[in-house]
Amino acid sequence: MHNGCPPDPSELMTMAQHITHLLQDHQRWHTLADNAAYYRDHPQVAARIAALQTS
Repeated sequence: MHNGCPPDPSELMTMAQHITHLLQDHQRWHTLADNAAYYRDHPQVAARIAALQTS
């Protein structure tokens, strides 16, 4: 609301889409971090998966 004027609806839609993409990216990175922490805390699982991929 620069100068008291409401933003154009198309600008609001663009901002909403951008924020949605940012939130989706954040969720993906959060999930990846959770997965990495799981495999760090359970090295036997990571080793078993690695063995399957080399077979």
